[in-house]
Amino acid sequence: MLNRSIKYVQVTVESIQQQLSLTGATPDVQRELGNLFRALGNPNGIYATVRTPEAVTPTTFEPFVTHKLLKHILT
Repeated sequence: MLNRSIKYVQVTVESIQQQLSLTGATPDVQRELGNLFRALGNPNGIYATVRTPEAVTPTTFEPFVTHKLLKHILT
């Protein structure tokens, strides 16, 4: 579909905060986004959603590429 490979890279919250600082984000913004990312990644946290037949995300790779990824890598 893309005619090229995609590399998945997992990064730390601290590396994201460092990148935010390079773009001019204030220390408060860096800290709050770091807290949010940690909360989103916590499987027992407030944002955790148990996957059941009623709570699913029926996204396949092709719609993800078409609707989300392509618009970011082709600009």
